[in-house]
Amino acid sequence: MNVGSIISLGCIQSLLDENETAKPNSPVLQLVRVNPGSSNSNEQGGSIRYKIGLSDGFEIVQGIIPDHLIKSVCNGKKLDRGMIIKLTNYTVSNSGPIQAGRTSKFLVITGFQMVKDVPLELYGHDYNRLKQRQDSVVVNRDSTPQRNSNNNSDEGICTIDNISPYHNKWKLKAMVIQKSDLRTWTNARGSGKLFNVTLMDNSGEIRATAFNQQAEEYANLLQLNKVYYISKGKVNIAKKQFSNVQNDYEITIEASTVIEPADDLAVPIKIKIDPVKISDLINYEKDQTVDVVAAIKEISETTQITTKAQKMIDKRDIIIVDDSGYEIRLTTWGQQVNELRDVELGTVVICKNARVGDFQGKNLSMYGVSRLMIDPDIPQTYPIRLERETSVFASNSYSGSSNFRNDPEKTIAQIVNENIGHSSEKAEYFVTRGTIVFIKKESMFYAACPTDGCNKKVIEDGENSYRCEKCSRSFDHVKYRYIFGINVSDHTDGMWFHCFNETGSIIMGKEANELNNIKENDESFFEDWIDSRFFKTYIFKCRAKMENYQEKNIIKYHVTEVIPVDFVEHGKALLNNINELETS
Repeated sequence: MNVGSIISLGCIQSLLDENETAKPNSPVLQLVRVNPGSSNSNEQGGSIRYKIGLSDGFEIVQGIIPDHLIKSVCNGKKLDRGMIIKLTNYTVSNSGPIQAGRTSKFLVITGFQMVKDVPLELYGHDYNRLKQRQDSVVVNRDSTPQRNSNNNSDEGICTIDNISPYHNKWKLKAMVIQKSDLRTWTNARGSGKLFNVTLMDNSGEIRATAFNQQAEEYANLLQLNKVYYISKGKVNIAKKQFSNVQNDYEITIEASTVIEPADDLAVPIKIKIDPVKISDLINYEKDQTVDVVAAIKEISETTQITTKAQKMIDKRDIIIVDDSGYEIRLTTWGQQVNELRDVELGTVVICKNARVGDFQGKNLSMYGVSRLMIDPDIPQTYPIRLERETSVFASNSYSGSSNFRNDPEKTIAQIVNENIGHSSEKAEYFVTRGTIVFIKKESMFYAACPTDGCNKKVIEDGENSYRCEKCSRSFDHVKYRYIFGINVSDHTDGMWFHCFNETGSIIMGKEANELNNIKENDESFFEDWIDSRFFKTYIFKCRAKMENYQEKNIIKYHVTEVIPVDFVEHGKALLNNINELETS
């Protein structure tokens, strides 16, 4: 079928024209990209917006389209690359800086019709007829969009977001931002070796994997934070179950693949991070993930541990410090250990998706989807560099005892009478001793994403199917986490505290998955177990914060740590208090 006879060839320029009279009537375009985007709603559900790319045979324009509109038009069928649609209602909006192969505007689509509801071959015309513009996009029938350049080394460079299995003449210039160990695999078909890296340029990121001989070769060649030219790799549909890289495709490095170091060792990179100050990690619970920008203060010796799979893996701890005046221990594993071998003290690092831990105090560790970027020259690192060069970092530490905050101990009456938590600008912290007199057992669990470090609430999207909007994936199982209220009393008063998974596990004496399974199979035993947790006394470390709930401002008291009372030590402390009163 001749796709060029169906679509509105070359209409995108006039479609984006500010002159309304110049806009085409109901343009027909071909889908070249369909990705689930973000949701406008809270985690209880809502309408998902899909990010799409549309082609007029000459150029590509980005667009967004709501899920409910797709369902109503397609009668349950999903949009797919290669389908052809007619736009019946849309608006044009600005999207920011121009990228290679993309316009600086995007479409908000509020009405469309299906023209061809089956994927057709992506159509590209001979562009020799098009007027050449500086930084224009050149597309041939068998090649990807390429940016014009005066630099011979960069001639024909394709951005990562333009990579697809439908084009084989591409050349990337990208930075290695994540690198795996060289691993051995074994299955029914045999065994072999594999190695992968995550590549990034200014348009996005993509995973590249090498096997066997190529794996051994490129495991040593490709270095973290270095930039390379890459071409002649095979592009496949991404296996999302093995990777959290945000791309529908991935590259297989083959014997014919060409990889060369870039002479300038630089590439425009926009690393998307949301850095957290180390001093604020008190507000994060165990297993949450954070981004941290810090300088290396100490580097420990490399050790080895044995995993559950009986494999030896390298481990190395470093102490990192930022301009908040706090330092924290970060544990690195495997390949990340090797990357730290020649790093000097004071080097600035970005720890992306580091996991929060609470063993012997707050700590961080890298895991499967974490990235350790060493000395990246990006704006987010400048405050740390300036602080490192002009002053000596403070050394308040989260290492060792978990009691790293000198929070005052209060009775419950003092908490109420002193209006702790009434500030709408920041949270307040306190410690109190109390006895649990009631546990709210209704809705005390929530179904969470099973991906390590995610913990986002999932929504059911079919029988035995659960959707995580954060990961943009569906699963056939979930993990349950605690979220429940407890009523705590002391000799002065009583109040409600909110517990999450880690503190909930200590109070309940069982993990959430186990107790939820008991509830579903033996309601009587579940009730008895809840009753057995009453009238136990703990030290509660809490955060008080004014929050808006159902259009009302209320104070919520969240338990950040719960410690069983050592009555022998508690008795000694009371005797010391009595002695001090008698001698005063």
